[in-house]
Amino acid sequence: MENELPQAYLDDAQYLANDFGQGQLSKSDYNKLDDTISELTDTQAIKFLELVRDGVVQTLEDHKKRCQNPTNCHQLKEGDKTINSLKKRINERKKYLPFISVPQAETPNHPPDHTTARQVLAMKFLLEYAKINVTNDKAAERFLHFLTGKSKENLYKLWRNPYNKDLFTAEVDDLRFIRKFFEELGATEVVKAINNEIDKP
Repeated sequence: MENELPQAYLDDAQYLANDFGQGQLSKSDYNKLDDTISELTDTQAIKFLELVRDGVVQTLEDHKKRCQNPTNCHQLKEGDKTINSLKKRINERKKYLPFISVPQAETPNHPPDHTTARQVLAMKFLLEYAKINVTNDKAAERFLHFLTGKSKENLYKLWRNPYNKDLFTAEVDDLRFIRKFFEELGATEVVKAINNEIDKP
């Protein structure tokens, strides 16, 4: 059975809401409620109970508008008890729902010295080491944006020319900076490639 409630249950929820809102409930009424939802999934049962609860709330609000003595009204007092009882049933059912982790939007939180230029440069060496010949600059831009979340415009310029003097003014320092990460990883071939780049006149 899908998580959507069949029409028959929607009708039952409306009927029970009106019945429960009258304030004349017994244990058998709650047994009837429990029997009604016994074959539903937890998600469906919660939805059903919420419909009943909301219906009771509406019934009581309608009654309150025309009630002659709302302060001592038996129907309103019993209605509040009914709503609380339904809330307890809803919360009890929610305990059995599987925990769902909601993806959170993440904002890159890199230290200031983890510049876009350094990230692009490190990725260039990594891709070269992996023998991935990137022929589509836009694909590289999208991949770098996925990894860094940085400005696509700057990523594209840096990818095309990582030693652009306007964007990348301290290339030797930057090469040394990224080298330490590859040294820690034990990526000796990448370290050699970076050293070769540093030693170029």
